[in-house]
Formats: sequence, structure tokens, C-alpha cells
Amino acid sequence: MEYSILMPGASIDGVGRIERSLIGHDAEVTRAPDTPRAHRLVLGDHSKVQISS
Repeated sequence: MEYSILMPGASIDGVGRIERSLIGHDAEVTRAPDTPRAHRLVLGDHSKVQISS
């Protein structure tokens, strides 16, 4: 993760590269099949997101 901020409790699993992102408290980012790639994220607390890697 380049130039990204993860708040406490945030997790990223199975995802390749995330750039210039803000991931909120207890947010989950996981790999999803057949979805567009995401490069920049701003997620609020307790968010759950699936992106392709």
C-alpha cells in the first residue's frame, strides 16, 4: 500500500496494490471475483469492500 492510511482494526486481504487510500476503523477490503480494479479508496468506519487484485 503506497501512501495509504489504515485506521485501527482495518484489514486488507488478498488484494494486490492500493494507492493513496484512507481505510476507516474496522473496515475490511478483500478480493472479489470479476469486479473492476480500484486504485484509490476512501472508506468510512466499519465498511466492507471487495475489489479485484
